[in-house]
Amino acid sequence: MTAAAVPDEPHAPADIVLGQPDFITAAELPHRPQGPARLRFPYGISRVGESLAVGDTANNCLLFWPLSAGELAGSTAVAVIGQENLDASGENHWNAVAADTLCWPYGACEAGHRLAVADSGTNRVLFWQRGDG
Repeated sequence: MTAAAVPDEPHAPADIVLGQPDFITAAELPHRPQGPARLRFPYGISRVGESLAVGDTANNCLLFWPLSAGELAGSTAVAVIGQENLDASGENHWNAVAADTLCWPYGACEAGHRLAVADSGTNRVLFWQRGDG
């Protein structure tokens, strides 16, 4: 972590929130469409290319927020893997385990020009070729 990434003061409040409408809400919306602005049990975060990737564990997907000049460029996710769209949330699409499904992803990272995701619910690690690589 660089010095620029550390807050200026200890106990400084956060200045951006993802996954909730504000800094004081902690609502969980189980078994209903989440949309691109909600998270359920986020676990694992990584910079992947020009995006911020967040493992949205209970929604069984990995969500992506754009970065512009290294800074967060929006408050809603713009892309998803592991689900058919930003509203879906089923474990392995409520179907069979497949190459395009996730079940409780717990982490993601860049591995060269690939994206690696720990798909904990199916006891595997999946790799995707990055679109910019």
